Parts: sequence; structure tokens; C-alpha cells
Amino acid sequence: MEGFIVDPRKSGPEEFQRGMRDVKLVFANNHTMPYTEEYDNLVKELFVGKNGEGSCVLPPLNLVCADQVTLGKNVLVMGGSLMMSHSSASRWKTGWVLI
Repeated sequence: MEGFIVDPRKSGPEEFQRGMRDVKLVFANNHTMPYTEEYDNLVKELFVGKNGEGSCVLPPLNLVCADQVTLGKNVLVMGGSLMMSHSSASRWKTGWVLI
């Protein structure tokens, strides 16, 4: 897996717009009643449809670069979770290691 460096001092308009999208959607997500159709639609929009079947995301959520996150099938994301998807991952004999 190839990584990349994130430097907010050098971000362009595209990265800024993506960041603003995430901030607005996370705010809306954190202020919407869970287990409603409105909430489910916000989660799908936040993760750009990359949330697996049966997955559940509970508020409040803190998230950066949601379009880079993929949730698997039947994943439970507990309230208060922090996701920062600008990281690198390596495959080891024992499983995935996130750095």
C-alpha cells in the first residue's frame, strides 16, 4: 500500500472543500437521532457509500477524511470514536498494523 504525506499548510482548494464537507457531515451526524432513516442517509453520505452491510456508527463521531475510510460488514463504531484515515497500513503475519 502506498502512503502519502498530509501537510495542512500545503493543502489546496480541493482538500479544503473535502475537509469542510467532512466537518459539516460529522456535525449533522452528531446532532441527528441514531437509528432513523435521516441518520442512516447521513452515514452513507459521510462514508461515500463505503459502509458495509449491517454496519452501525454511533454518535458522537470525530472523523478526518471520511472518503478514505471503509467500514466492513457488521462493523460497530462506538460513540466517541476518532478516525484519522491519513495513515499507512502494513500487512504483518498477525494481521494489519496501522501506523
